Amino acid sequence: MARIARLLALALALAGLVATSTAATLCAPNEPTFCATAADRSNGFVEITLTIVKQNISWIALGVMSDNATMPGTDIHMAWAGANGTVIVSDRKAVAYQMPLPDASQDITAVASSSSYNATSGNFTVVFRRLYLTGDALDNDLKRGANNFALVYRLGTPPNASFDAPIMKHSFHDVLTNVTLVDFAPSVDPVCVPLAAAATPSTSTATTRAAAPPSSSYGGYRKRAVCPPGTGPASAPAPAPSSKPGASVSRVSVVWSALTAVVALGVGSVLA
Repeated sequence: MARIARLLALALALAGLVATSTAATLCAPNEPTFCATAADRSNGFVEITLTIVKQNISWIALGVMSDNATMPGTDIHMAWAGANGTVIVSDRKAVAYQMPLPDASQDITAVASSSSYNATSGNFTVVFRRLYLTGDALDNDLKRGANNFALVYRLGTPPNASFDAPIMKHSFHDVLTNVTLVDFAPSVDPVCVPLAAAATPSTSTATTRAAAPPSSSYGGYRKRAVCPPGTGPASAPAPAPSSKPGASVSRVSVVWSALTAVVALGVGSVLA
């Protein structure tokens, strides 16, 4: 029996290791310290972390690209260092080959306590949040699975402290096609607008956007996005996201399998 107890403890420990994994990390092939990761923050929000080790940085950006992976049409999440250790973020859209213009609706919010830049070492970390589906025509949805992204930066003097500051052309960019940033089940925005079951073109809620209640955590009003099919207020609630973003194996199923194996092994040992 003591042997079975030891085997059981070992199985549980191994199950805990197997059942967890980290979210996908995207790094620029030609700038290995320039990386992006994502984590679910519930209620339809995703938190994205950009990191780079580079001195003399003007600005950095993550581009959520369209299916054709060209810069025009890219939803750009840009950041640069401000005074006294602050970080400025800017939600922009690439239109043709010109300076990306800031969106009228700024749908990204910096997590100031987790963002920092050290000019001496070049360590730059930016953490910001957005909705997977913002409902803004100038934004691209952030979807689970393979997508196209761009990692971009410029060297030199940072722009001024306004989100709509003029910016200069990039010094570096890498385009990553058919890669995964969100490798976990996104949470559902509880205030998204459900598709009408029998809506006519003139009344369909598919294009409806309304102001949600103010959110002190995310800087005021935000638009309602269209609920993904099978989700939203009229549907059964989506499964809760894993506490470890990116976990793809059910902890319960792994533990059960481990327990079954241990019991079988223990019984075999006793009979032997």
